[in-house]
Amino acid sequence: MRRIALASTTLLALCTGPQAADQVKLGNLTQLSGPISPAGTETKRGIDLALEELGNKLGGLPVKYTVVDDKTNPAEAVQGASKLIDDAKVDFVTGLGASNTLIPVFKSFVDAGIFAVGALAGPLQFAGKECHPNGFFVSFSNDDWPAAVASAPRSPTRCSPSWWAPAASPSSSSTRRQACNTSFPSTPKTPSRTR
Repeated sequence: MRRIALASTTLLALCTGPQAADQVKLGNLTQLSGPISPAGTETKRGIDLALEELGNKLGGLPVKYTVVDDKTNPAEAVQGASKLIDDAKVDFVTGLGASNTLIPVFKSFVDAGIFAVGALAGPLQFAGKECHPNGFFVSFSNDDWPAAVASAPRSPTRCSPSWWAPAASPSSSSTRRQACNTSFPSTPKTPSRTR
């Protein structure tokens, strides 16, 4: 269903407006270096392969593809977003693989009328109070991890103080800890801890 919605939105965006577009400007703000660079590298490889398979066209239009490394660093992500918005003037941005880099740039993209398609990050606020019609997230939300653990065979009955929520960023880890405390009501409420 999400793919249908995304395809419909893409088609609508390409076919409407005062002038027909002569190309699609696609940005990829991803982690090519830093702690989660393997995920960002694979995201880039996937897009590269898809564009190659599609003859470097989306919706029948040629693609101008701009890749920016956010280095899994919020300050770098803000600079990269500025490059994609102001210099490359992208129509769509994807990648957006870490919550700590997505959160500071999301509003900039959607306020500029750019469709943001998050590949991995899932901050809860963008599925709730800060939801935007130009924002699409194809991954699960950050609090889904403990819920999945709770439903798994031999799941823990509580989140112990030594439980560590592996995450790409402190905000993701904190969200997972809070969700664990929610998923296991008998759990003593322990503070979030990150590496």
